[in-house]
Amino acid sequence: MENPIKATVAGIITKMECGKEWVLLTKRSSEMKLYKDTWCLPGGHIDRNESAEDAIIREIKEETGLSFTGIFFNYFDEIIPNKNIHSAVLVFTGSAIGKLKHDEKEVSACEWIPIEKAMKKKLAFRHEEVLEAYIKMPKQIKNQEAYLTEYVQLRNEILKHIEIRNKILHYSMILFAGFLGLAEFFSANEEYLIILLYYPIIATFLSAHWTHSDLRIHDIAEYIRDNIECHFPGLNWESNLRNTWRNKINSTTFLEISILGFFTISQIVSLFLVLISRLNGEILTISTLIKDEFLVSLFVIDSACIILTGYWLMKRRNKYKK
Repeated sequence: MENPIKATVAGIITKMECGKEWVLLTKRSSEMKLYKDTWCLPGGHIDRNESAEDAIIREIKEETGLSFTGIFFNYFDEIIPNKNIHSAVLVFTGSAIGKLKHDEKEVSACEWIPIEKAMKKKLAFRHEEVLEAYIKMPKQIKNQEAYLTEYVQLRNEILKHIEIRNKILHYSMILFAGFLGLAEFFSANEEYLIILLYYPIIATFLSAHWTHSDLRIHDIAEYIRDNIECHFPGLNWESNLRNTWRNKINSTTFLEISILGFFTISQIVSLFLVLISRLNGEILTISTLIKDEFLVSLFVIDSACIILTGYWLMKRRNKYKK
């Protein structure tokens, strides 16, 4: 029975350095039956019930340790009768991030090589033809593919930061409810209400992390709008997203008030509950505070936390106004 035609994938992973385009090649293990100790593009066979896109991401991760983001380039017939090879190769182009670490079972080495030098090597399979077709591709199309690859990576990073931001807000609410629950549980013993003092400190760090993720989203979105979407008239995901938000009752201001209100008010509430418990019904005066060193320390620490929280969130507001 003749061997069936196989579907395989290969990835042209490139980067620009010192004004030159570099491509990542892998050296096949000496234990391989075919083309051992020769260089080739990373890739491999598509598994059953696996898409070509999933296959190239998996193969590059297994062979090089990198996370690949790319788009489909072209397909090539790989017919090599003397080696009993007949495959349809789906080639993807793009970039990859992470630390380069090859799988010694399949790959004996990974190396970034200037694409001109890569063409001079004796490459396995028909990968020389694949690289030649890539080099001959018009520069305009190649640039568009590079922009689209970058666009996908940046959009995924935005979605990741949106998820992080939502989780921080979600966990902050749970944390505040938990502190209030403990305060109610320990209300009979006022000394244990000190646990509420930890919440403003924790909330300050959470609000800082929330603000960092939010500003990161803003910076990436601006970069997409100014440097990528301008090259594609129909690609206006970020611009539409921005306009949609602006049309919702000045939603940027609404979001600022909501987040600022939650973090600062929850901090003030926790501070207020402890103060009430420490005063034991006395009228709050400056002399009362001075007599109680604990209350003085409390005001200094928690007030500083509240001010920092407001500062970070207002810094975000000023960033958006620009």
